[in-house]
Amino acid sequence: MTSSASLYEINQSLGEFAPLAAKISGLKKDILEKEAEILAEILEKITSLVPLLTPQLEFYNRCRLVILTESREVPLFTGGYFFHEGELVLYENGDLVRELRYGSHGNHISWEDTESMKLTAEGAILLFGLDSIAESLAKVLRDVATVRILTREVEGRLEVLVKHLMSLRGD
Repeated sequence: MTSSASLYEINQSLGEFAPLAAKISGLKKDILEKEAEILAEILEKITSLVPLLTPQLEFYNRCRLVILTESREVPLFTGGYFFHEGELVLYENGDLVRELRYGSHGNHISWEDTESMKLTAEGAILLFGLDSIAESLAKVLRDVATVRILTREVEGRLEVLVKHLMSLRGD
């Protein structure tokens, strides 16, 4: 049986941890706010590139950039499976959205549904994690470098075409 002295000591020890827990919680909140600020600034800069990086118009003719995708399939005992696909999407107007598609496919019955949820930078960090978002954005920036190279190439071709046109006109 536990003596009241040891319960007192446990209570005292736990009392000493309460301020530490509050401090850690405050630090985590501050870090999340700073990370969200930085992510929001990055997304604001990338938003102008969304039309350039979108291969074709999608979703009611809106350009969108899929930042990251996660998916899972869970087998069902009936021989089918349940699936869940989530995407973090940045639209050309700056909206950051979580697109969710889920459902079940089986031998006789299948169904699926979709949901969209507008997010803040903080919400995206909480749902997907800053590391995953940063890794995906780094890939997007590598793609932007490709777009810059293509832009230079197109500008070069355009200059050649203008010269040919001018020579055909006799200018």
